[in-house]
Amino acid sequence: MALAQVQSANTVGYTSQAIAADTYYLIGTQFETVGGTAATIAFDDLISMSGVSACSYDNQETDGAEIDILAGNGYVPYYYISDAYDADDKAVGHDCWAKDGYECTAANAQSLGTGFWLKVPAAAISGTATLKTCGQVNAAQTLTVSFPGNNVFALISNPFPVATGLQNVTTTGVTACAYDDQETDGAEIDVLAGNGYVPYYFINDAYDADDKAVNHDCWAKDGYECTGTQISAGEGFWIKSPSAGSLTFAL
Repeated sequence: MALAQVQSANTVGYTSQAIAADTYYLIGTQFETVGGTAATIAFDDLISMSGVSACSYDNQETDGAEIDILAGNGYVPYYYISDAYDADDKAVGHDCWAKDGYECTAANAQSLGTGFWLKVPAAAISGTATLKTCGQVNAAQTLTVSFPGNNVFALISNPFPVATGLQNVTTTGVTACAYDDQETDGAEIDVLAGNGYVPYYFINDAYDADDKAVNHDCWAKDGYECTGTQISAGEGFWIKSPSAGSLTFAL
C-alpha cells in the first residue's frame, strides 16, 4: 500500500500511497521536522497531497480533507482549508491544515510513533489523489513507543518509515497469555484491512508454519507466530493491552 524511500545521506525520506475518495486510512507519524531536534512534526510539514484541493472553512465538514486525532473517547478533527487564520486572527494566505479555522502550528505537532485517521471526500479530489508523508528520519537505531493498560485502545505506529514485521518488535511490560484466552486476556494489535481489521495477539503457545511449538512469547495470528510483514510503511495501527507497556522498533 505504501512505499518507503529513505535517503541515508541526509536522513530525509517519504512514504507514498494512492488514496480513494471517502475512505478512511490509518496513517503513522514516522518522520520528524527536517532540521529539528524534537521527535515531532506539524501536519503541514508531514503531509503532502496531490490531486486534493483545500476547501473553505464554511464547507470543511462536507467538502474538506479531514484528519482525526484520537483524544480520550473521541477525536479532534483537523481540516485542509484555504482560508485559515493565524493566532493573531490574520489570514494566512495559503492552504493548510487547520483546527477550528486556525492554522496548525507547533502546538498541534504530532509525536513520532503516533497514528491518526485521514479521509478525503470526493468533492476535494481531482483526478488521481496521492498522499505522501515526508520529513526527517530519526537518527536513532531503535525507538520505543509506549501504550496504556486497562485495555484502552491507542493509535500508534512504527516510528521509522519502513514496513513492520511483528516478529522483529520487542514487546515489554506485557504478559503473554494462552491462545485459548487471547480474546479475553491478551494484548492485541489490530491492523486495518478494508472495512475491518486483522487481529494479532501476544501469546505464549504459538506454533510455526510447520505446526511446531515456537516455545517463546510472540505476536501471532490464528495461533501461528507472525512472519513476514504485517504493517506497511506509513501505516498506523491500534493496540490495546491489559497492562501498560511498550514496543521497541529497529531501523
